[in-house]
Amino acid sequence: MSRTQEHQTFPEKFTKLSTMPNLLVAMTEDAMHRKFIVEDSASPSGRKFVFEGYMVDVMDYVAQGINFSYVS
Repeated sequence: MSRTQEHQTFPEKFTKLSTMPNLLVAMTEDAMHRKFIVEDSASPSGRKFVFEGYMVDVMDYVAQGINFSYVS
């Protein structure tokens, strides 16, 4: 058996977001994720929380892949 044409099973499930929404992501600090406070002039308090860890890398990859931005 050979395939002559590439076919995606559920194409509507794998399309990029056309409007690039900004999503809110909840995260907790644990052994694998560290929370830092950094200066941020755009924030009302002048500071914001930033997380570091493998899930942040995963979220960055997914956000780039399907076209959204997020804040945690």
